[in-house]
Amino acid sequence: MPRNVFLRSLLILGMLEGYVWGRLPELKDRHLYPPFMERAGHILLLNGRGIHKASIFKVKIYEISLFLENPSDDAESILSSSQQKMIVLKFLRQVEAEQLRIAFLDAFQENCPPSLCDHLRGYLDQMNSKVPDLRENDQLEFEFFENKVILRSSLGIDFEVKNPDFGKILLSIWLGSDPPSQNLKKQILGVAP
Repeated sequence: MPRNVFLRSLLILGMLEGYVWGRLPELKDRHLYPPFMERAGHILLLNGRGIHKASIFKVKIYEISLFLENPSDDAESILSSSQQKMIVLKFLRQVEAEQLRIAFLDAFQENCPPSLCDHLRGYLDQMNSKVPDLRENDQLEFEFFENKVILRSSLGIDFEVKNPDFGKILLSIWLGSDPPSQNLKKQILGVAP
């Protein structure tokens, strides 16, 4: 790589990191993920990060990071945009596949319009069949494109669903009207610490 191209790349990466940490300063010291990722030739910036806690005991289940091409704090505009998006779940404890499948199904149905749910349920069942038992530090990635969703895991799973409506409803699990918690939604929108 020519020296000037290398230096220009470093400058751009430094500017991207400065932008993200300037927008989300409270996350700078929690470097579990970089402030941006490159996927399919696109740079995705960290929009926000939070920790999903369950039960009255607030047991930490996973850390969630939302990456977008164009950061935004407006959930509806994110859901309706055609930009590439990614959700990364890093598990903070062991979770059995069946527990996660039930959680995805319940959250999907709570955020799915009745006119679409019956049709999209088959896609969710296919995706859920690929979800494995997860241990601490395992990851699931959901990469959202305009017409498809790709599920990847740190355990080697790679599964694709080609349906534009499915991706929007799947992302609604965290950004829709009934997320796991309103605070978690605010965290990944970058409006709450």
